[in-house]
Amino acid sequence: MFVYYLVILLLSFLIYYYDYKHFCAYKKTWIAVVALILTLLAGLRYRIGIDTITYMNMFESFPKLYEISLTSYQEGSMAPLCFLFFSTLRTITTEFWIVQLLISFIINIAVLKTFAEMAEGKYFFTLCLVYFLTIYYALNCESLRESISIAIFLFSLKPLFNNQYSKYFLFATIAFLFHYGAILLFFIPFAKWMRINIVFIILLPLIFACIYSIQNYFYLLQYVSINPQIADKVQLYTEAASQKDISIISFNGIIMIVILPIIFKFIINKYAPKFNRYEFLLILQILISLSTMVVFILYRYNNYMYIFYAYYYICGMYVLIDKILKRLSIKRYFIYYVIGLTPLLYMSVKTWFDIYIEYPQFYRYELLNPYSSILDKQISDNREFIYLYFGIL
Repeated sequence: MFVYYLVILLLSFLIYYYDYKHFCAYKKTWIAVVALILTLLAGLRYRIGIDTITYMNMFESFPKLYEISLTSYQEGSMAPLCFLFFSTLRTITTEFWIVQLLISFIINIAVLKTFAEMAEGKYFFTLCLVYFLTIYYALNCESLRESISIAIFLFSLKPLFNNQYSKYFLFATIAFLFHYGAILLFFIPFAKWMRINIVFIILLPLIFACIYSIQNYFYLLQYVSINPQIADKVQLYTEAASQKDISIISFNGIIMIVILPIIFKFIINKYAPKFNRYEFLLILQILISLSTMVVFILYRYNNYMYIFYAYYYICGMYVLIDKILKRLSIKRYFIYYVIGLTPLLYMSVKTWFDIYIEYPQFYRYELLNPYSSILDKQISDNREFIYLYFGIL
């Protein structure tokens, strides 16, 4: 866990000097350092992540380019570009850590590039800290194929905002051919008109009620899907949802998912309107998060939109402190900053302390702690038991 604390400490130091004090000297150098650290930390990991183990085992027998056949493609159960991606790497190397490193480089460069463009990069390191404490593990260690599609989506934001739709749909097609879940990207341009206003706030409960009313029929997708892999996923998530009472919406969840981001959006719109660029993506995140509470299968789409939710939360928090609570002493500023950031981090980080396996008891944080790299190849018995429990060993 020590290596994770070092990253948090470094980011906290950079937040103070660059996001709070707004120093400029060597900022680009530190951005490059953070990008390198986040890439190497995930890229050089050893046996960390359930999907990582799955792909590690698969990679050993994955067909090389000259061994590809229709049978091997069908057995691979992958989108075509992703299959070609793994096959190309398998032709070049037998070392799976190189695959990890490449995927980690792609996703972290995409995420950090997006952070650098948000609010003119004013809150870059705060966004990095929230990213590291929330979805960093999921994107780098679990959803490997999906991470590539998410990176492609983030690279497509510029043509999307510039109304270069032919270029954007090209990106969306490539993302879809890496991971079929990226089908969502084809609908995003049609949501650009959406705004958070009185009409949206009034319609939100109605939209949620409609989603809630049809949740019991989502299992039918496994029977109408032409893709066996998608059908299997629907069945898996339907069974997972049946084991939890996810139809009960917590009060805290509604505040964090809906109320706070909407409040921060209005604060940004009033005091820093030029930063209110991602409003329609925030709306999609709100709708996806609410839908996930009753339709479990949609939870993966949170990975696509979470950083826009984090952006509005963090940007709104800073604008609130700077514009409304201005002329604060450093001590009081720090107090307001900690108070503002605590709910976001609490709701995200607390899941790491959930019991992952009941008997014997294992906590979710044991998936990443202790950290192990390809340099020492240390094996965690608890982590290996979790892999064994899920049948991937």
